[in-house]
Amino acid sequence: MEKLSKSELLRIAEEQKVKLSRYESRLRDVVAAYKSLSKEKEALEASLIALSSTPAQGSSSKKSSFQENITDAESGANDEAKEPSEVGSEESAEEETPKSDNQDGSNESDESALEQLRLQLATLTNSLSTLSAEKSKMEAGFQTDKKKLRQEKEEKERVIHDLQNQLKELEKQHRLEIETVKSKLIVERHEREKEHTDHGAMIMELQKLTTEERSAKEQLETTIAELKTRALAAEISEKRLRDAYNEIEAMKAKLCRSEATAQEASPLLIQLQAEMSQLKQQHTIAIQEEQRRAKDAEDRARHLAAVHEERVANLESHLADLSETVGSYDRVRQQDQLAIQKLKEHIAHLSTAAPSDFEKEESSVELDSATSVQNILQNISKLKEQLVESNRLSEKPIDIEDAIFGLFMDFGNRQVELHAACRDEREKLLQELELAKNAKLHSPLYSARPREETAAESLRIQIRSLQERVRMLNTQLEQVESSEQEWKAQATRFQQQLEAEKTSWREKVQNLESELRARAIQTEQQLALQREHSLALLEDKEQEIRTLKSSFQMFLPLGKNCDSGATSSDVEETSLHAVQTVQEGDHTLSSKSTGAKMSSSLPGILLGTLQSENGMASVGVGPQVGDSPHILHYAHELARREVDISSLRKTRNKLESTLRDMTKILAAERERHSEETLRLRESLARLERCQSREGANLEYLKNVVLSFLETSSPSSKQHMLNAIGAVLRFSEDELDRVRHHSSNSWWYNAS
Repeated sequence: MEKLSKSELLRIAEEQKVKLSRYESRLRDVVAAYKSLSKEKEALEASLIALSSTPAQGSSSKKSSFQENITDAESGANDEAKEPSEVGSEESAEEETPKSDNQDGSNESDESALEQLRLQLATLTNSLSTLSAEKSKMEAGFQTDKKKLRQEKEEKERVIHDLQNQLKELEKQHRLEIETVKSKLIVERHEREKEHTDHGAMIMELQKLTTEERSAKEQLETTIAELKTRALAAEISEKRLRDAYNEIEAMKAKLCRSEATAQEASPLLIQLQAEMSQLKQQHTIAIQEEQRRAKDAEDRARHLAAVHEERVANLESHLADLSETVGSYDRVRQQDQLAIQKLKEHIAHLSTAAPSDFEKEESSVELDSATSVQNILQNISKLKEQLVESNRLSEKPIDIEDAIFGLFMDFGNRQVELHAACRDEREKLLQELELAKNAKLHSPLYSARPREETAAESLRIQIRSLQERVRMLNTQLEQVESSEQEWKAQATRFQQQLEAEKTSWREKVQNLESELRARAIQTEQQLALQREHSLALLEDKEQEIRTLKSSFQMFLPLGKNCDSGATSSDVEETSLHAVQTVQEGDHTLSSKSTGAKMSSSLPGILLGTLQSENGMASVGVGPQVGDSPHILHYAHELARREVDISSLRKTRNKLESTLRDMTKILAAERERHSEETLRLRESLARLERCQSREGANLEYLKNVVLSFLETSSPSSKQHMLNAIGAVLRFSEDELDRVRHHSSNSWWYNAS
């Protein structure tokens, strides 16, 4: 089970407390009920015992003996039960007869029976009293519970009434808030309409900014060949914006012409539909281009991830090689320590003359070496802090990790050389010890004593030097281990950076996909709004035609209504047929075909209405009746022209809003484009460096480093150092720094 938190444990404890309190109340009720039931049971048992017991005479019990059978006792009891009734009958029949001995016995039995009846009556009364008391208690409890429930019901009803009042008040407040929000929305709508008129001047400034950004973008295109497609797409989008602006200017001119001639609305509507279809095609092309760009970005991200994985694998191989070298150094160090231990044992046997002096000298040497090692470590830590601080404050900071890596490589080379020197000196010491042993065996004791002392002194000096070298080697091994840990940490850090870059690329791809989806949804919404606008315009035209027909029929004489009914019905049928065809075309075809059908159907409808008007005017109608339809027709034409002008203004506002949105999107795209170009330039430079250093020259570099570590000749080391600098492309400053650092090494001085 998972460990619960403190809040959950407290909640469980509170729930258990509530349950325990409820169980305690129930247990109290059960105990009280059990006590009352036990009392009732005892009373009923006492009453049953009293009713089941039979009266027995005292005289018969005295006369009968203990040795009588059970059957005789039962028969005697039955006879005695019958005697009281007989005695009563005899007394009623014969009151005057004298009493005999049998009558005395019956009187005594009657008295005992009366006593027992009194006892039974007392038990029954007690049981009845207990039952009545328990019943009264139950009734009292029921009454109290009833009162409590009634009070709770009244409180709940009061709370419900208060909540209903609060609900009514909240509803009133919400209605008021809705009214205020509606008023605010109306005010904001008017403000937005004012802002639409004010943004015309801002468009010119934005166009200037677009031209400046275009020039900057062209300069960047000359440096980066891979981003030419995006630059071309941006130029195409800018051309489209210019075309849209020119189209808006043309539409403004057409709007002025349409205000002069209101009957030319249908060709303008056709042109607007064609322009909307062109805009839709342009949006689809832009969406496809954005999808292609997202795909290219994903491919580049995959390529970068593969390159980073290869680099991490190479770093891991380098770390494995370094760990192997460190293991070899450790084995050599252990062998040297074993040899030194053997030499110490041999010297202890030889230095029997002055052991105390030797121990003192050895302890002093160890203390000096320990203190010197601590001081050196403190100095190294201080120098490291100073190096980091100076690198941070310098104008041209360097890569400290690469410099430390070079130092560690020098340390490794020194360790190899020191181990080789230690082996040589150990062999020399062993040879000298063998020679000393042979000289001691072949020389007399008196002459061998001073020679042994001098040999012991020389061996002590050599042992001290060897101990110092061993300590130095130990410190160098510790430094190599620490550097290995740092390299491992650096490898993990590179892995984390790679994962972060992968996640960032995924997020960017997702953002691009979401933007493309949003643009597609926006275009679909615009098309739906345009479709609704066209349908509303058709409905308005149809309504105007119907009003014209009704007005014409009102002014016609009664005799001519029948003749004109056919024409009006024909016109109505043609108009309904045209509307149906337009609606079907809107559901099946695109917006372009819808505009064509609208433009083809509306002139026919208007022509039919004009023909009906001319026919009605040509019929034998008086001059007064003929003038009024022309005036009404002129008024309707003016109204229709106003409607067309308002619709064209709405379309112009919509196109201006789309233009502003496109300019905003273009500005955002340019900013993102500039950021991506900078980032991609940095990544390209980094990848070029990585490929140049870790590409085809990696195998050659490995062989050179391996031979540099294995060789012991100074000239070959110098030559290999030059080769490493050429492969890794060291700068002159880096080469000077390496030479200055290597000037202290023995192989550089020897060369």
